[in-house]
Amino acid sequence: MRQSQARVEHDLSGKVNALFDFRESQIETNQRVSERLERLEAKR
Repeated sequence: MRQSQARVEHDLSGKVNALFDFRESQIETNQRVSERLERLEAKR
């Protein structure tokens, strides 16, 4: 039982870390898109 619990915790930890990494990446992408949009709108 302890081994399976440790395995589940390890797997879950990896998935949570992946979600946080994706979130950070998405935030950076959104910021870049927003900056580009602002520059395009400023040219009008």
